[in-house]
Amino acid sequence: MELMHLRYFVEAARHRSFTQAAEALHVTQPTVSKMIRDLEAELGQPLFERGRRVRLTDAGRALLPLAERALDAVSEMVWLAQQRDAIQGTLRMGLPPMVGASFFAPVIARFHAEYPQVQVELTEVGAKEIEQEIEDGRLHLGAAVLPVDEERFGVHAVMRDALCGVMACGHPLAGRATLALVDLEGQPLILYREDFTLHDRILHACRASGFEPRIVCKSSQWDFIGQLAAAGIGVGLLPASVCRRLDAPQVSIVPLTAPTIPWHLGVIWRKGGGLTPAAHAFLAVLRGVAPHPGSERH
Repeated sequence: MELMHLRYFVEAARHRSFTQAAEALHVTQPTVSKMIRDLEAELGQPLFERGRRVRLTDAGRALLPLAERALDAVSEMVWLAQQRDAIQGTLRMGLPPMVGASFFAPVIARFHAEYPQVQVELTEVGAKEIEQEIEDGRLHLGAAVLPVDEERFGVHAVMRDALCGVMACGHPLAGRATLALVDLEGQPLILYREDFTLHDRILHACRASGFEPRIVCKSSQWDFIGQLAAAGIGVGLLPASVCRRLDAPQVSIVPLTAPTIPWHLGVIWRKGGGLTPAAHAFLAVLRGVAPHPGSERH
């Protein structure tokens, strides 16, 4: 068994298609089929049920996490072997606009100081799109709102936070000690764009509290959400760590406690995809700056 067999197997399992796996690997579909057949012959049992969309057999499901760990381990060994040489190239990383300056600017600055020959290429989009681009191989690393599917992604948690209500000082809800989500029923709400994980989580929380939110505006920029709230357009929901950077005299910030909507942030990467040396180096810097908070899992 060769590592190439495992890589082809993992890609076919991830895409549930030999054709799409071939496209991701830049080879032909017959090449993928042959590699899978060879692996099945060596193991003595089928790994996929063939059809329009291939599905893993019980043996395939048992092999998948082992194959992913093997590929990650080899990637780690390659990185360690290359430590003696200068790490170069491009690190492609996704950051939601809300978190870039507040947390990652100092980390990127530390990384650049230690690895000045690596170019950091940032993509600023919502966490949903970041997850997809990491899975498709277009990004090496990305910041995402936790939890994520840990069967698909490796995770290093960096922050634990919760949402607060942000509103104009003259708003009827301003000045309260705490805020219940149901208090926002009928109130104009400033929400995130659909490609942000918090968009769906806030909608779900409102519906679980028995009401459909009255959305008047959507934005991807935390500072603009704060300015819209200060102007009296409606109530925004921002993480407490972000609220501390708002213009305090212009807004009232009230912790949301019933229910609490968590905002836990982590850096994620594709399991079994093989991290580049630059990505390994960035994670090493990140772990030095931001160990796992609380009880968040690796």
